[in-house]
Amino acid sequence: MTANNSFRTSSHILGDVTLLGRLIQDRIGTLLDPHGLTHAQAVALVRLWRSPNGSMSQTKLISSLAVSRATGTQLLHDLESRDLVTREPDPGDARSNLVSLTPKGSALESDVLAIFDRVDGEIAGSLSSADWDRLAGSLTTMTERVRASKDLDG
Repeated sequence: MTANNSFRTSSHILGDVTLLGRLIQDRIGTLLDPHGLTHAQAVALVRLWRSPNGSMSQTKLISSLAVSRATGTQLLHDLESRDLVTREPDPGDARSNLVSLTPKGSALESDVLAIFDRVDGEIAGSLSSADWDRLAGSLTTMTERVRASKDLDG
């Protein structure tokens, strides 16, 4: 199957993907409300939980979230004000900050990941495991292509 190169004549997959993303963020946000987290904050925490030693450079973390530097900095400020992360000068690069989980931030991991798993299950619905794996692979490929295009333009 090949993609139709004209948005005017193709199905609105771009619109569907955008809408799905917004609906997922809203659903996850609703489930995160009791924890006082937004979807974006939870995603930032997931990146840290999956990083070596629960820390990464601020620049790399913000880049992985695909948000502006200002938005990412505010998001980290909000997490820091709740004592979920700390930001300190990176010992390996004085020009950069290192973002690290606090014990309080680490303690949220199982609850937040359970919410993401729950929503994954709701989305998967009646898809077979093979269909889910193909879809996940396709979305990963599409995301990598968009990131690569952005890098070429920026």
